[in-house]
Amino acid sequence: MTCPYQAPHPALTALTAAASPDTAAMQSFYRELSKRSTLQFDPASSCWIAASPELALAALQHDDLGVRPPGQAVPPNLQGRPFGAVFARWLRMRDDGPREAEKLAVQAALDGLEPALVRQVAERQAGLALQLDWRHWQWASLPCTVAGLLGTTFSHATEQQALLANLAALALALKPQADPAALEQGDRAMAAILALLDGAAPGPLAQALQAQARLMGLAETADWWQAQALALLWQGYEAGAGLLGLGLLAATHSSASAPRDLAACTDLLKTVGRQPGAIHHTRRWALRDCVLAGQPLRAGDALLVILVGGADPKAEPLGFGSGRHRCPGITLTLNAGAVALWLAMQQPTPQQTPRCAGFQALANARIPILNNFESEQEQT
Repeated sequence: MTCPYQAPHPALTALTAAASPDTAAMQSFYRELSKRSTLQFDPASSCWIAASPELALAALQHDDLGVRPPGQAVPPNLQGRPFGAVFARWLRMRDDGPREAEKLAVQAALDGLEPALVRQVAERQAGLALQLDWRHWQWASLPCTVAGLLGTTFSHATEQQALLANLAALALALKPQADPAALEQGDRAMAAILALLDGAAPGPLAQALQAQARLMGLAETADWWQAQALALLWQGYEAGAGLLGLGLLAATHSSASAPRDLAACTDLLKTVGRQPGAIHHTRRWALRDCVLAGQPLRAGDALLVILVGGADPKAEPLGFGSGRHRCPGITLTLNAGAVALWLAMQQPTPQQTPRCAGFQALANARIPILNNFESEQEQT
């Protein structure tokens, strides 16, 4: 019986589903949304919604749909700022002609990483992160592995915390409603991360990015490789926290057998990416008048592309993108994530089993808030 005085849960929308504490309701919402075979305009988000897996894939691979509004390569509040100059170099935020060659260069740099070295660095960083608590491990393991491959030599979790604080400042500066103080802090955080890279002996990933910049004959070699390094750190931040948090909860609370080795951890992370995964949607803009699935779009029209509708176990999770903006770091993410997950699963005691205390209030990413060790011990 439903209590007549209990306030009903508000209906989920594409902008609130990722943070819903009701997993069953969220999954039901996306199942219904994925049945929409045509584009529909959503007044709440001021976007057309590409909801079915087929529509989402078509949108991601459409040549006339870009990642930034036409004529606005940099968000208005970042224009003219130091962080805006770096943002403009990020390949994930560009659709210009030179981007294709640059993405191939970044992909080549990532593909050249030795798996054994990735495992070694990931073990080191995840081990340091576990010295604090689940929440820190969840957020630090992937970006700090990238930092280690770039050449940083973190030897304590407090050094990881400093990097995460700067990445969090970048996240606040990227919000459309960021105030002047947040924008100033974003500039300082960006400068601090670039100074960290400048002061480190180049690691294998930094060396590979530098070599690719020279091969392309880029005049601003340092500016280019550091911008791409910062982008890789950023991409491992929120997305990495979501992937690892969901993966750890699935490994320790699922009725299915816990993964027995690194390969099984990799498979689990791939499965988590379809249930739905960490990244729930992305945006695209019509660069010019065009048509998608029979629906005419005008230049500047915005689309919300839903990435969690597919359930095919053989399909690549759309959370990593597709087409020209498919994430170049998929292999690194899964390999480093599997190592971090495997190491974490060797740690829990009955007093330290990770538990979910809710989800971050983000529109596009489902990131569980994990308890820390102390609070769980206090409950026992």
